[in-house]
Amino acid sequence: MQFSRNKELNKKQYAVQLQLLVFLNRIGSEGAEGNSKKLANFFGISPGTVRNITKRVTKAILSLKEEVIIWPKSSHREAMKTEIKILYGFQNCIGIIDGTIVILYKRPSYYGDSYWCRKLTCKWSAITMLG
Repeated sequence: MQFSRNKELNKKQYAVQLQLLVFLNRIGSEGAEGNSKKLANFFGISPGTVRNITKRVTKAILSLKEEVIIWPKSSHREAMKTEIKILYGFQNCIGIIDGTIVILYKRPSYYGDSYWCRKLTCKWSAITMLG
């Protein structure tokens, strides 16, 4: 364990490597596998610590957003729009994010088999387009 320099709280913090492992395991887990109790058991920490680490790492990553997340310049956006329109037919789109899987609580009654995935559950795949 490492100690933080937080004068107000002076709480103990786990090593950054462990915090990242817990965080990445939690956000990379599907369904109940990301459960605080399961991860706590696996890492030998409490469920509350899993939640605190997740909040702390999320806050740290978001604090960097001004430095690492930038909107493309106008000329670059126009080039991206043109390329995406040619390749995929989407007009005024500068980006596509793919791969988010949303696990469904139960099989939909209409076209339910269409939601079945290789992970033996029903899911919905989300695609986000930026324009």
